[in-house]
Amino acid sequence: MFNLVTSSPMFIGQQRASHSPPTNAISVQLPTWADTIGWAQRDPRVLDAMKTGYPRFFIPRSVNTLCERLLGMLEPEPTENLKTRMALAWASLRHALYCVRFLRNNHTALGHESGVVRLWRVSWTGGGRLVGDENKDLEALCNDPEPSEANYIGEKDIYLMTFPEKEMFALGKAAWQHSGFGISSRRAQYWLDHAPFLTQQPKMSLPSAKEIDLRVTHARTVIRRRIAAAHSTPSLSVSEYDVYLFPTGMTSIAEASLAALSLTSNSSTYKGVAIYGFPYVDTYKLLSVFFSHPTILYKPSPSDLSSLLATASSSTPFRMMVTEFPGNPLLQSPPLRELYSAARKAGFPVIVDDTVGTSANLAVLSACDVVCTSLTKMFSGGCNVMGGAVVISQQSAFHTRLKARLEKVKGEGDSAWFWQDVLQMEENSRDFVGRVKKAGENAARMVRLLRNYQRSETNLEGIVEEVYYPWGSGTQHYYDEFLRPLTANGTLTAANSDSKLPDKDGDSSRDSKVDTELTSRNGYSHGSSLNSLTDSTEHVPSGYGFLLSFRLSTPILARAFYDALSVAKGPSLGTNFTLCCAYTLLAHYKELEWAAGYGVVEDLVRVSVGVEEWDWLKERVSRALETAKTMAGKDEDGAKRE
Repeated sequence: MFNLVTSSPMFIGQQRASHSPPTNAISVQLPTWADTIGWAQRDPRVLDAMKTGYPRFFIPRSVNTLCERLLGMLEPEPTENLKTRMALAWASLRHALYCVRFLRNNHTALGHESGVVRLWRVSWTGGGRLVGDENKDLEALCNDPEPSEANYIGEKDIYLMTFPEKEMFALGKAAWQHSGFGISSRRAQYWLDHAPFLTQQPKMSLPSAKEIDLRVTHARTVIRRRIAAAHSTPSLSVSEYDVYLFPTGMTSIAEASLAALSLTSNSSTYKGVAIYGFPYVDTYKLLSVFFSHPTILYKPSPSDLSSLLATASSSTPFRMMVTEFPGNPLLQSPPLRELYSAARKAGFPVIVDDTVGTSANLAVLSACDVVCTSLTKMFSGGCNVMGGAVVISQQSAFHTRLKARLEKVKGEGDSAWFWQDVLQMEENSRDFVGRVKKAGENAARMVRLLRNYQRSETNLEGIVEEVYYPWGSGTQHYYDEFLRPLTANGTLTAANSDSKLPDKDGDSSRDSKVDTELTSRNGYSHGSSLNSLTDSTEHVPSGYGFLLSFRLSTPILARAFYDALSVAKGPSLGTNFTLCCAYTLLAHYKELEWAAGYGVVEDLVRVSVGVEEWDWLKERVSRALETAKTMAGKDEDGAKRE
């Protein structure tokens, strides 16, 4: 039915003999609740078994290998000393220097005063030289990024940051996680396989530089047009030239935020940054910790909304506002029109992250200045590549100034997003709209099933305490304001993902020719599956997204359900296959009490629903619910509580 370019996560402790995990997978199987706790506690039993993981939380093995090789070459030390020294690699100088700044701002406060963090610029031929950062102006680097010594695509310089001790590396790892600025597993493996100073074998046969450049340039153009078409509405047309691509979703949020913050000075006339609703963990930490901006987090409550609006209209308004539509993991939708109206009156920009809702379901660009999306998730679906996008609204009062800032970093962003990742993303996203619809139908059916188990006055034996999903929630009316209508044949009105749009000269023939070549090479026919999405079961809405969360009556029941659920279990979301996780343990294990204050409780179960046949999913979810039901009134050992 679909072109499922998918990397299923490997199993911990029960790896399938017939399926070796791909190097570039961005999740990992955590089969039991105990495995999730083991990951959160960095238990060697779990860590040593993992071959892959979500790349910002679990540094890919190929990246580790490359960093170790480069560290040994650039800073040779006795073998016994190497065990205490580590390194990380970054794709651009400006991003690397942001990480250096973060380290310098934080290491003294944490008591790490010994040692020196070094930054090396490493060329494809093995040359390395130290980069002095004391006089580097990060803003100036936007205007005039330092050129790479290599012209051949894939051979651009990388930046190696070396750490004298593990405590300092922990800070570097935090920078890697919050920012998304690190190199990808494909870039690292490409260097290991092809850089002349790293391999003794002859370079494998590769397409010519001209052919690669043609394919990658075309792929970027197709992705930009695909995103522009998906965001367009009859009243707001989005140009591909207002779409900017980056290596990760967090990098897209970072660059959009830097662009928005560049509109104002960081002075006492501004309150700081406002975040409405409980956000994804690293959005908050990127702004408040990595960039060290005063950041105020507002709960989605009447009192907090009133407080936010009062500040927005005061003499010291915000520098910008960030919100998710809907939020992750509680799936609440903000009063976006009201927030945007207040922001426009006060004169500050609004950034919306629509990763969970997707542009296939929602048209939010009319009520914000910028939309950020993690292409890693449902846009790709394949669980095997990272990417991010920024889209500027042409109706924004800040359009010209935001665009000018993002144009400065466009070349850097294109270079940082490794060419093999670009090609993989283009291939994965060809049936984006159809997969969103199918996954949305499955999610709505799963919500209906879960609500049948919900405790109520008429179902006192229900084991589900609460279900979080836009459809049927207290904030559904906010969501519905931006919900795209369905066409007569039941598909969403977002444009076909591969509409041929003319280039600057009005000629689409070049795109068609290259696209035909890529299609033939990959054995895929565009649009072949978008109309074969019918399901014989009762009709449910498809536009409310693929993500849902729920809470069972007790933590014991949550564990029982999770352990009994026979689907993929681990980090990430928006995969073609259904992926369940103990969200709070993965994202907030060190701050459980703080997260609980926003309703994100320790035993929250989150499910990213895939495009499998519903009967297959229903059987597995029902069985897990029935298993959990047998644990009602019992302790963890299965004994009945007195």
